[in-house]
Amino acid sequence: MTDLDFSCKCGAMEWRILDGKAGKHIACYCADCQTSARHLGAADYLDASGGTEIFQTTPSNMKITQGPEHLALMQLGPNGLFRWHAGCCGTPFANTVKTPKFSFSGMVLPAGYGSLGPVTAHVQTKAANPPVKEHGFAATGLAILCRVLGARITGNWRDTPFFDESGAPVVAPVVISKSDRDAARPAPRL
Repeated sequence: MTDLDFSCKCGAMEWRILDGKAGKHIACYCADCQTSARHLGAADYLDASGGTEIFQTTPSNMKITQGPEHLALMQLGPNGLFRWHAGCCGTPFANTVKTPKFSFSGMVLPAGYGSLGPVTAHVQTKAANPPVKEHGFAATGLAILCRVLGARITGNWRDTPFFDESGAPVVAPVVISKSDRDAARPAPRL
């Protein structure tokens, strides 16, 4: 694999997934991923059933190469995942947990992104509309745990663009209001 370069919709922010780094290409259909994309004005990142393509890797496997000052952070609720995006134009960027010690980043990809090979798992499919069969959930979870453990052993968990040396996020999270969250929620499947 060669380095893969990405940019936000307006071009102010750019990032890279580094050459030869391990990860898993999945599609997540959960209501929260759909809500996040819709709230950011990035519904074009969702596939026809509402799936978000994600490359699950560790933060040390990616670098912001331009415009780090545009990095923004939101949560759908006070206990929600950290959902990183380009604050300049709302382009989804990555999802992380709230601590760098659990070294995980789900790099959000444009719908139909093919340069990382085929999607190998469809997860959290209850909100998919039309329905999508779930597969690969256990393998996905095991791969995450293996990468997290490896990062803890090597110390690579400290190499992250998302958290400072004290473990605090590099930008303050904005928790969106319940009314904004509800307005962006996917319609219930019939």
